[in-house]
Amino acid sequence: MCGRSYRIRLVEYCYDSQKVLVSEYFEDMFNSILEARRYEKKFFFYHDRESLNETIVYISKVIDISEKLTEDIERVVGKPSYRQFQQNLKKL
Repeated sequence: MCGRSYRIRLVEYCYDSQKVLVSEYFEDMFNSILEARRYEKKFFFYHDRESLNETIVYISKVIDISEKLTEDIERVVGKPSYRQFQQNLKKL
């Protein structure tokens, strides 16, 4: 009985750890979007070429993270919205 209880708790811990990891990825993606927008504005206001480069770096991070989270994002927003999101990102 003790062994089964331990396995159940271990599975719950692994599931909770996975949820935390996914949440961290979502937070990273959100923060990268905010940073890309910040550098984009800086580029438009000051015509700073380095800001444009930083914008591209952050957009690349958003693309990478969103590809890792495909299933989770599709579950939240649906496949058509996710596909449109990916297409819009790749246009940038």
